[in-house]
Amino acid sequence: MTTVRVTFDIAGLPSHHSAVSAALAEFDADLRNARALRAAAEEVPTETPGTKGQWSDLVMTLTGPAVLAAAVRVFHLWLSRDKRRSITLTKVVTDGDGEQRITATIEGENISGETVRQALERFE
Repeated sequence: MTTVRVTFDIAGLPSHHSAVSAALAEFDADLRNARALRAAAEEVPTETPGTKGQWSDLVMTLTGPAVLAAAVRVFHLWLSRDKRRSITLTKVVTDGDGEQRITATIEGENISGETVRQALERFE
């Protein structure tokens, strides 16, 4: 099992902007409709310095194909609504050298579901 922190962003808008709040509400609604992902995900306060308000990150445990498929569907849907949106995935790996962070950001216009799937599969 792999645990990944998911951070959401809309380029050019501060985290307390009403459009950001609306985008987060959209994601929450989509998450509630994705039964497999809902069970594997938990919202936590953001680790992003300088942010305030209700903006939060999602901690998700990739437990299998159903969770991966649900995450691809929900992330792709959220990203496709506005080309300024991005999702950053972070996994913390602890080994003999200490703690390392592995990060990937999904952003751009007309992002395919396959692109989202490939990014998530890097963290399995």
